[in-house]
Amino acid sequence: MKITQKEAKMLCNSVELRLISDSLSPGIDSLNVKKIKTRMGNCAKAIKYWNNRYQVLEKSHAKLKKAKIEIPILPALKKENFKKKNILFQETYDRFKKQLTKLEKQQSVVKTSSKKRK
Repeated sequence: MKITQKEAKMLCNSVELRLISDSLSPGIDSLNVKKIKTRMGNCAKAIKYWNNRYQVLEKSHAKLKKAKIEIPILPALKKENFKKKNILFQETYDRFKKQLTKLEKQQSVVKTSSKKRK
């Protein structure tokens, strides 16, 4: 399920949008291996965070209900947004991983060709 940039702008804050835009052309072409690995780590953190976020909120709401504290109702829309963000960061992670593989192949070709010259 591809999420459009318009949807991403509605779902994400500026830091998250920057991470996503870095995974798209032409931004991803200017990144080196170290920067890509850093961004992949950030994506992994975001995936982990948004993966079960709704369940965490449901559990905290259940605790508050048990304590008879008045709470706002969790809309189903929020649950859908959490799922979309998780998918969005998974797609971003995959784009970084694909670029990393491409760069590592290029580096290995350069290393092997320089060894042959010696």
